[in-house]
Amino acid sequence: MSNSQATSLADPAKVFVLQASRGGVDGRQLEAAVEALKKTLRGSLIATDIWDREAYVSLAAHNSRAEAVSLFTHIANSTDEKLAQAGFPGVDHWYMNHLKGGLIGLVVYHGDDILQGILIDTAKANIGVLVSVAVPQMLTMVQAARIR
Repeated sequence: MSNSQATSLADPAKVFVLQASRGGVDGRQLEAAVEALKKTLRGSLIATDIWDREAYVSLAAHNSRAEAVSLFTHIANSTDEKLAQAGFPGVDHWYMNHLKGGLIGLVVYHGDDILQGILIDTAKANIGVLVSVAVPQMLTMVQAARIR
């Protein structure tokens, strides 16, 4: 899926029915969440996708990459499975990876059916703002976009 295809899926006029749940989400509100994230993180945000975990479909994005959606879905699924097998509690709302090249990749769990990836440049980022402002903001805005 190209960037233009992933972006076109989040047409503001669309409501998305999620594969793994009984509800859906309002694409306009997801796009508003992405815009709010861009404003909050300013120049440090490289990319973000909000996607349907079951269908691997991006619902709203900034600099979307289908490969990242697939990769981070597999990592989240594997992490959840391995934590359960080891008797550990599961991921609550998010986890973070410090990547080579001065990047941070953060995966946000919006319930069991929606994931969000956030890629930031650590040279331009305020990690405190990411963790204490941006992530809670995304959790609230994506929850508000749900249609039951």
